[in-house]
Amino acid sequence: MNESRLTSDLARLPPEPVDRLTHPFGRFLRIETLGGLVLLVAALIAFVPSNSPWAHSFAGL
Repeated sequence: MNESRLTSDLARLPPEPVDRLTHPFGRFLRIETLGGLVLLVAALIAFVPSNSPWAHSFAGL
C-alpha cells in the first residue's frame, strides 16, 4: 500500500476510537425515516408486554 494513500485513509478516521462506533449510529438516528422506524419498532416492542399477563410488572418498570 502506498504511504500517501495510507496517510489519507488515516486522516479520514475519527480522532477517537469510540467515535468509530458512535458516529455511524448518530448518522443513522439523524435520518428521519429510519428514526421514525426505530420509534415504531420500539412502540411495538412495548405494546407486547403491556398487553400480556405481565402487564402489571411492565407498568411498574
